[in-house]
Amino acid sequence: IRRTGRATAKALEGLGVDVDLAPVADVPGVPGSFIAAMDRGFSTRPTRAAKDVTAFAAGLLDGGVAPTLKHFPGLGLATASTDDAAVRIAAPEEGLAPGLAPYRRAIAAGVAPVVMVSNAAYAAYGGQVAAWSPRVLSTLTGLGFTGVTITDALEPLARTHGVTLGQAAVRAARAGVDLLLCVGSESSTDAVYNQLLAAARGGRLPRASLEQSAARIDEL
Repeated sequence: IRRTGRATAKALEGLGVDVDLAPVADVPGVPGSFIAAMDRGFSTRPTRAAKDVTAFAAGLLDGGVAPTLKHFPGLGLATASTDDAAVRIAAPEEGLAPGLAPYRRAIAAGVAPVVMVSNAAYAAYGGQVAAWSPRVLSTLTGLGFTGVTITDALEPLARTHGVTLGQAAVRAARAGVDLLLCVGSESSTDAVYNQLLAAARGGRLPRASLEQSAARIDEL
């Protein structure tokens, strides 16, 4: 698996790509898990998934490409894709704990420079969408993570939760997510930028938080 990660990095580097939005660190934990249905998870066993995720991430780093573990704090209990529906995971914190194993191991091994935050909402963390939840982000830092966070695609998040793309972006930035993933047109991305800039100038995005995000991105 580490050799595969290294080969992937070599291919990406040849195209000028230095960050990979992989590996999927989700651990399928329920019948009907969409992660399992799409064959995206490494294993249904948390310890095996943790070992394999860490190996692939290490291989990417061997090749000079930054891995991105996703989708924190886990989509293994989701039975629908967050691209298609507003997903709410009702499990308590102890029910989510097995899905944190890949993050714990990769962070401890120093191979988790970037983590993607989920578009699902979690009852255990107050019912907010993870990308909008300071509690979810503090849980991640509580695992020892000091790297860069990134949202999942904001367009489906906005669509499935009935908000504008700009509102989805500002909420994520307010929560403290460092990078905002826009996958639509250049014009829609420009519009998001302008709304973020207005929110910053208007004081709705704290300057200190923005500077901390910028510093983490610069370090990456």
